[in-house]
Amino acid sequence: MRDNLMERTLHSIARRMKEDFQRAGGFQHKGGKGVSREGIFHAFAEDYLPGHVRAFRNAEIISVGGQMSAQCDTVICDRSTPPLLDMDGYRIVPNECVYGLVEVKSFLDRDGLLKDCEKIRKAKALPKTAYQRNLGSQRRQAPEDFKPFPTVGMIFAFDSIAPETLGSHFAEWCSERDRSECPDAIWLLGKGYFGWLSPDQEALRPSLPGTNLHLVDPVPDGDIIYPLAVYMNAAFASAWMPPFNLMDYASSGLGVSRKRWAEEENGDDGVDSDQHSVQRSLR
Repeated sequence: MRDNLMERTLHSIARRMKEDFQRAGGFQHKGGKGVSREGIFHAFAEDYLPGHVRAFRNAEIISVGGQMSAQCDTVICDRSTPPLLDMDGYRIVPNECVYGLVEVKSFLDRDGLLKDCEKIRKAKALPKTAYQRNLGSQRRQAPEDFKPFPTVGMIFAFDSIAPETLGSHFAEWCSERDRSECPDAIWLLGKGYFGWLSPDQEALRPSLPGTNLHLVDPVPDGDIIYPLAVYMNAAFASAWMPPFNLMDYASSGLGVSRKRWAEEENGDDGVDSDQHSVQRSLR
């Protein structure tokens, strides 16, 4: 097998992540341990995501209608994302700017799997509508047939129960849901990963109708960091969005006009005291 510098580099990263994971076990406080291990994954994601996206830790996702996701370990967003709240490492981000989320587990068992599957399902179901449209001569706008980038949902675990057993639980959960609601991949450090493959191409795909769930053993050395890095780059390389319209989130409007100074026309003295609502969107 030819020497591959990228593979060797990522295998060394996998070994370092395992070592960092073990050191994080020294935290006595359960919450501190979890935060530390989420940080290990987050540091990896920041280095290997495409440059036009970024990763936020400890974020909730909100839609125009006020629907909220649960708190997510890592949310992958467009770099133009305006944080609606950024306080002490905790963020709320608008769903239109979200491209994906990753839940990080120290140890993944059946209960944790089902909890994260449901969290991902709900996040994927949030609507994306607040984009600037019909802006006349402006070049960057949402075309009439624009479809938002579907949210990619993944799980990353430092350890787990037997992969075959976990796969059976995962397949059972997915069998009762629409395929588009399911996590797109599950990564088990040192053990393998679950992904959706198209029957005719043997290529990883998002969780879509017509794909089959596979448990994959990466080679060599059995770690999943190399395929994970490649997958993340491929999954988000084509992610894009038209200009985000934050004004759509101002559901109560931007205020009420108290007085208007209009241009003089037909003898008008230019002053109008009628009240007018300030529209919340640019049209």
